[in-house]
Amino acid sequence: MNSRRLKQLLSLLQMKQGYISSEELAAKLMISSRTIRNDLAEINTFLPEDIQIEILPGKGVRLKKEHIQAVESLILKLANEADCNMEQRIDQILYRLLMNETYIRIEDLSEQMYVAEPIIKICLKKVREILKEHQLILKTRTHYGMRVYGDEYDIRICLLSHVKDLPLQLKRERAWIGYEAFREKM
Repeated sequence: MNSRRLKQLLSLLQMKQGYISSEELAAKLMISSRTIRNDLAEINTFLPEDIQIEILPGKGVRLKKEHIQAVESLILKLANEADCNMEQRIDQILYRLLMNETYIRIEDLSEQMYVAEPIIKICLKKVREILKEHQLILKTRTHYGMRVYGDEYDIRICLLSHVKDLPLQLKRERAWIGYEAFREKM
């Protein structure tokens, strides 16, 4: 489930005073009622203990009134997470591709990052440009996924220069390894 849909679903439940049917929620979110039921089951598994969604067959779904404040703070948190900018997504995809020695599928990236596949595809265009600058190639194999090919040294330089969210310690470690590889080339 993506965070945008979760935010929309929680917002609808928060605004409604009483019970609301899954069909009504589905119509408002333009998804199937089965998806709503699956999403509600999934939501209840990870919601904090102070927030629970009450589901009654024949009546519908509702948030208990005492949970409204907690839901508001959760919606704000989800809004901040969903607003992750394109540059951060590109860095995340680049990091995952550069650090993985096996194939990665677009579907897997989409699930891991909670972003729709078309957004991943848009980010991949920029990722390919960045990889090309470092003499790296993103090869795609049907039914397997994609993988970065190129010299290990170039992969490490690309990591150091483009992935900004790496912890400082990891950056230092990668820099030292990159420096040793650079010295070996000399």
